[in-house]
Amino acid sequence: MFGVLIKVIFGLFIWLALPGLIYKKRKAKSGSVQFFVTISCKVVGIFIIALAVFDFIREALSV
Repeated sequence: MFGVLIKVIFGLFIWLALPGLIYKKRKAKSGSVQFFVTISCKVVGIFIIALAVFDFIREALSV
């Protein structure tokens, strides 16, 4: 159960906070680079959250 919570928090960090950190570090001015970084972080974050939900459902049904 604790692992699922950690995965969700990690997924939310990647989805919401990581693009801003990358922009500050790289100071990217190109719109296409920002779009690519934003979409990539959203896809990876949502994928991690989906895996956490899948693990939670699997644990709940195995009891």
